[in-house]
Amino acid sequence: MSIYYFDSSALIKRYHYELGTDVVDKIIEDEDSEIYVSSISLIEVISTLRRKVKARKITKAKFVKLKGAFLYEISHAFTLIPIDESIIVDAMNIAEKHGTKSLDSIHLASALRLKNVTSNPIFVSSDKELIKYAASEGLKIVNPETP
Repeated sequence: MSIYYFDSSALIKRYHYELGTDVVDKIIEDEDSEIYVSSISLIEVISTLRRKVKARKITKAKFVKLKGAFLYEISHAFTLIPIDESIIVDAMNIAEKHGTKSLDSIHLASALRLKNVTSNPIFVSSDKELIKYAASEGLKIVNPETP
């Protein structure tokens, strides 16, 4: 069993085809994968999809379909990591240590929480800066945009 943490830059590839979608789909559809995401991803993915409607990259009908697929998988296929007080404290410490953006700090704190579940969680992201910080914290990395 492999434990994966997906940040929103990687997770959105599941619902909108772009560079890295095939890698994301392969990980998520692998029966030996256990997928974790932060509850902040709910807002980030819906917001990103809605902005794609505004930019005319997808239709409103497509948005509704993708939103439904996302919410189904959140409920049935992924494990949500809630943003509790300890995640906030850890994220503050990460922000102070690395100078990370607020949401990136939350994602990294959430991923590091998985070290309580497994000694080797895999951080899935296509955010190059966040990948650098995650690697410095000892997380194994998968960037779906690079082979």
